[in-house]
Amino acid sequence: MTALITDEEATGKTKEVFEDIKANFGMVPNFFRAQAGDPEWLAMNW
Repeated sequence: MTALITDEEATGKTKEVFEDIKANFGMVPNFFRAQAGDPEWLAMNW
């Protein structure tokens, strides 16, 4: 199981994607946090 990436842990591309997700949802759902271990995969799925 992959650990969920918190807002504080997010850096670089992950942080950019999280900010975009938050702008749309008001928060980052765990679905996206679980994918954040691979920033490229997260970006493709966003």
